[in-house]
Amino acid sequence: NIEQPKLGVCTSVSNADKVKAAGFDYIEDGVQRLLVPQAATPIFGDKLVDALAASLPVYAYSGFLPADMKCVGPEANHEGILAYAQIAFDRASQVGSKIIVFGSGRASRGPEGFSLEQATEQFIQLLKKMGPIAAEYHIIIAIEPLNKNECNLVNTVQQAVEIARKVDHPNIRVLADLYHMVLEEEGPESILEAGSLLVHVHL
Repeated sequence: NIEQPKLGVCTSVSNADKVKAAGFDYIEDGVQRLLVPQAATPIFGDKLVDALAASLPVYAYSGFLPADMKCVGPEANHEGILAYAQIAFDRASQVGSKIIVFGSGRASRGPEGFSLEQATEQFIQLLKKMGPIAAEYHIIIAIEPLNKNECNLVNTVQQAVEIARKVDHPNIRVLADLYHMVLEEEGPESILEAGSLLVHVHL
């Protein structure tokens, strides 16, 4: 038997009843909207109550990092990102979620004149540190390739797969977003080549 993939909608958990009525299986909310890693625990506590009472589970999250939390370049703040990520992973696990999508184009964009090779290496090193923290909370990080208009770091599924292989951690995986794939003229063969590294898809 082949298990059918679960289908969800990227929206606030407050829309869970509407999403369920439309026949979907889960919600993909926003890290900054629901998990609020930069907010005090009581603020998250109220959101947690709502999420646990919702008619659909919050399976995944997008909107991971704020724009000013730079992943690469001279202003890269890996220590700050990892502290933020630990709070996000802890809170996601309390909700019962599984996936956090790592696109965050403005945070991941390499500054003008900065070596793309060096930026990619910085990103790999960040993910190598992030993987064990994610594992502690049973969270999978899905690297999201974004088209060149949104980010200059990871633009194709193929690039995301190469990065995930270099990171070599079971909690660092890959997402395919058909919108970005079309803009980058990347064909479906990349999805097949990603194999078991592919854990999540945006349509």
